[in-house]
Amino acid sequence: MVASSSFGNVFSILIASCWLPYSPMSALQILIQNLLYNISQIAIPWDRMDKEYLAIPQRWDAKDLLRFILVLGPTSSTIDMCTFTLGWFYYGIQDASDNYAVELFHTHWFLEGLLTQTLIVHLLRTAKIPGFQSNAAPVLVFSTLSVMSVGFLLPFVPPFANALRMVRPKDSFIGFLALELLVYCVEVQLVKMMYLKLWGRWL
Repeated sequence: MVASSSFGNVFSILIASCWLPYSPMSALQILIQNLLYNISQIAIPWDRMDKEYLAIPQRWDAKDLLRFILVLGPTSSTIDMCTFTLGWFYYGIQDASDNYAVELFHTHWFLEGLLTQTLIVHLLRTAKIPGFQSNAAPVLVFSTLSVMSVGFLLPFVPPFANALRMVRPKDSFIGFLALELLVYCVEVQLVKMMYLKLWGRWL
């Protein structure tokens, strides 16, 4: 999951470098985002496994890992492109010399990137439909929700926002962000279903 998420972030940054006249996020923000995401994953060893997965011995295959990264990584970049498009066209953030606007763009992508990659753990942890056919252990639910809450609040707390060079996100973006999270969950679930149909197994 971490490898596919990192691949997706790099893929998005490569696209941004060909499009935007400024960096889509600062190096410090990327480090903090990854740190928070990694903290949320500490609870994974205590997660419960699907009974069907444990019923038979599982074989580790490096080809599965590579395929998973190549399929799921770019999938996450589609939502990044939505955020980039909103920043460029809807909010008009096109001038690299406008520090406030660039910091607003950084803030918006920081929030979207952290929330999507942390939330999506619940879809990737199982071959089933999360919330209906398979539920994560309470400790994993707590860790992911806690990190999402902390990450979301960072731009609203002046000391942290100033240290990370972030600004308060636009109110309208909160609505867009909620929609992006919903669309991303549906998108990943559909990709997962096609993945299972093509290759017959999840990681």
